[in-house]
Amino acid sequence: MGLSTLQFGRNFILKQPVTIVDVARRAGVSLGTVSNVINGRVSVRAEKRKLVEAAIAELGFTRSMLATGMRRQQSHVIGLCVPFTNFQNFSAIADAIEKISAESGYELMQVYSRQDPETELSRIERLLAFRIGGLILIPSLEPKAALERIARAKVPTVLLNRPFDDPRFDQIMVDHRAVIDSVVDGLVERGHRRIVLASQYPKLSVTRLRTGALREAAKRGKATAISLTTGGSEAIFAERLAPFLKRGEPPTALICSNSIVTTWVIRAARAAGIKCPDDFSLMSLDDPEWADVVTPPLSVVHQPTELLARYAWDTLVGRMEAKRTKPVRELLAASIVFRQSVGQWTQ
Repeated sequence: MGLSTLQFGRNFILKQPVTIVDVARRAGVSLGTVSNVINGRVSVRAEKRKLVEAAIAELGFTRSMLATGMRRQQSHVIGLCVPFTNFQNFSAIADAIEKISAESGYELMQVYSRQDPETELSRIERLLAFRIGGLILIPSLEPKAALERIARAKVPTVLLNRPFDDPRFDQIMVDHRAVIDSVVDGLVERGHRRIVLASQYPKLSVTRLRTGALREAAKRGKATAISLTTGGSEAIFAERLAPFLKRGEPPTALICSNSIVTTWVIRAARAAGIKCPDDFSLMSLDDPEWADVVTPPLSVVHQPTELLARYAWDTLVGRMEAKRTKPVRELLAASIVFRQSVGQWTQ
């Protein structure tokens, strides 16, 4: 809120929040008229609306979203908790949700779990302290504690793009199994028979899902599937990847779980003097902005981030307004984009 001042003695000044009472006095209108203007109601005559808006500007009044939510018995503050935004997909989803929230008249509070369950729980606790009306959560590696806390608080929550076996919550995500099926089928059609999936977080639910789907799809296509964990740094990953690149029968195709792993692979291959797609093909399950400007252009999975955000938002608002009963689980299709980084394998 804006501030008004009270003078005590000569030197001490105490500043107090500007209220709608102050605005009404300055504009010479009733409290009800000020409230109607603030809340966007159309029943206020144009001349009175101008007086109220001028008073608001002069006094520096801002509306308290918490107080507004308490009066309406529903907070217009929505929480968003993501691991971080250095992955293109996370960044795009967060941006899309922020845009929707602004258009819908809600405020968005965004926090980061940094993949850590304890950090996730503490960030959720902070959001709950602000009496959020709802929460959109991209879960951490092990979100059980956070989900239990959310369930106790009875805050409407949507889990986004990372599956978790908990029937209490709505879940909106890409059909990750179908993505892997399509990627592997495309690689097999191009002659690839030794396929590696490189992932950062083996315990992550989506990694386990992808690994299982990879094995099934590779078996169906009579290919060999290999899971490779990157470790915690690029240097460790380079050490783990080197034997695969140098052995007698190296993998013909590498699938990277995100844009960071994709960058690590490109650097490791360059250092080893191995070229893509001559020596191996490369596919990213992320869609970095630079994918189509590198040489060769990178094959990617384009996730429908705006659609994910819209489904998650509409599901959450429906839950907040008690329009839904049973939790929903929506799987959205992603687009597989094969570019020159995936070549035809004939050896």
